[in-house]
Amino acid sequence: MLKCNKCNGSGIIYYKYQDGDHEHELDDVCDECEGTGVCNKSIYQRALNLWGEQAQIGMAIEELSELIVKLAKWGRNHNGSTIGDVVSEIADVEIMMAQMRLIYGDDLVEMAKRKKLVRLEERVKYGEGST
Repeated sequence: MLKCNKCNGSGIIYYKYQDGDHEHELDDVCDECEGTGVCNKSIYQRALNLWGEQAQIGMAIEELSELIVKLAKWGRNHNGSTIGDVVSEIADVEIMMAQMRLIYGDDLVEMAKRKKLVRLEERVKYGEGST
């Protein structure tokens, strides 16, 4: 099994495709650390192991509600919310959603996401055609 040269993890190793003859070369980073050397999935799993699923589900709810508040304030003429606040909350939510994927099943989430993206694409095509 290939190991990432940055985090020593075994995520999917990126390949670079050269222009022209399409020969690819092995890059030294995986999709888990994206070259940072910090394996995100490992951190998410360690957090789940440390605090437990129920605590992290509660934290996900809290982070989602904080994002909702920041977005609502942003939507009211940026009343008490900066773009930095919104971006920070999006980052918190993405971290918690990655943990939720581990709890509820990454494959199941990915299948549901694909179905919803197909539906969204159909709606966008319909909307673009009706203008």
